[in-house]
Amino acid sequence: MGITRTDWIYNAHLKNIDGPILDAGCNEGELCRKAPEKFVGIDNGENLKKLSGLNVRFADLNEKLPFDSDSFSAVCCTETLEHLSDPTSTVKEFCRVLKPNGLLLISVPCYKYHLAYHFTHKRFFHGKRDMEIIAKWTGLKLEEAFEVRGIPTFINIMGERLGLLTAKLLPKIGFHGIVYAKFRKQ
Repeated sequence: MGITRTDWIYNAHLKNIDGPILDAGCNEGELCRKAPEKFVGIDNGENLKKLSGLNVRFADLNEKLPFDSDSFSAVCCTETLEHLSDPTSTVKEFCRVLKPNGLLLISVPCYKYHLAYHFTHKRFFHGKRDMEIIAKWTGLKLEEAFEVRGIPTFINIMGERLGLLTAKLLPKIGFHGIVYAKFRKQ
């Protein structure tokens, strides 16, 4: 079958973090299944009923998170912020629940590619520039931001190094996709 997007996110960014890790907007629990002992998933969907055996709970990402400050070594939020009314407030909540030096991994669709067919999106992101603004407003340090297209496909075809390089080069020539950003809590 090869590597999936969830595999890449976990292996490249979260595998070596001891935990606990918050998967904010966990949807069907793909990341939580990678290491159930490390993950806590939150979502506001009906799908939570189907995730028995995983540490998941209902939470509205537009509200204060139901966790103490400094609770998580990492927070991961993939393709969720664009559906929220006030993503900056949500990221500030992620910062609150992150331990010092904790990692925040965000991915959002790049507006250039997704605007045409995602009418459920409330906010649109413009790449690294918007990630720099989020860092400024939240006090998080932006370690890395890049736009990619088709990471798993290219890794499966070309191997990890060449596949990731290709996935990062395509947006530079007009094929837009997902913006990934890694932040660190100071």
